[in-house]
Amino acid sequence: MRTALFEARYYETYYFANIIKNILSDPFPYIHKLDAFYGDDAYVSFIQPFPKFSVFHQFIAFIIHDSLYEVSTDVDLEDARNREKRYGRFAPDLYNFRQLPINDALAHHQIEHESFEEYLGDKSKSFENADEDDVFDYFQEYLWLTGIIDSLVEKMTEEVFFVMFHNRTSLRDFNIMIAQFVISEILIDGLPPEEKALFKRDGVLARKRIPVWARNAVFFRDRGRCALCHRDISGLVSIDSEEHFDHIVPLAKGGMNDVTNIQLLCRECNLQKSAGSSATSFKYERWY
Repeated sequence: MRTALFEARYYETYYFANIIKNILSDPFPYIHKLDAFYGDDAYVSFIQPFPKFSVFHQFIAFIIHDSLYEVSTDVDLEDARNREKRYGRFAPDLYNFRQLPINDALAHHQIEHESFEEYLGDKSKSFENADEDDVFDYFQEYLWLTGIIDSLVEKMTEEVFFVMFHNRTSLRDFNIMIAQFVISEILIDGLPPEEKALFKRDGVLARKRIPVWARNAVFFRDRGRCALCHRDISGLVSIDSEEHFDHIVPLAKGGMNDVTNIQLLCRECNLQKSAGSSATSFKYERWY
């Protein structure tokens, strides 16, 4: 049986969560960059009903990958060498100026890897005469091609998702973004039969049964309370309760069959929520 526990080390987790939240709050400055996420045949994974590795997982992984790539091309070795000369002799055990930021992340997550300095040694080079091309080759030829970066991104994605899955407003913003820029733009004529079968009509996915694991995830995230009126519908306080699992962004508006697009509602709120509404709540139950 799959354990419900996972190990979270929280290295830069909130940093990446904040980047993602900012993008979702105003995606337009990032539209050009996001084309790589939306483009080509990416929509195929967006229309699949309730994948365990959700579409939001995919988005988080994309942003982390892109950020790590930027880090790989923005390392100032000369500055590191100067800082080592200036400060290294005062605190040799507190900071390794020859360590790249990516090495800190990999070490924090206990992912075995060869350090940049060790990599240079294998190429008969030293840190003193290394240049930006060596940094780029270290990322491309070693970290990326060996799958080490993928292992890091997998761990970081799970942690960021764990933090952000509790934030229904960010999930709503993400699903609105996908609805507007992807799902609602899809025309079903010309799609393969297996993809066409997932749609009700152009730009509208067919409703699919929510699997038990997704219902459980949403129920426990929302703590058995209606996300809109906050009434307890867990059945622990009153047996006169009926749980409804609502698409935050309605399917009719391009919403996805994705765990991040589901919230728990009571019967009354579910009936009152119109097909055009993407309503959710900023309120959450305190833990203490």
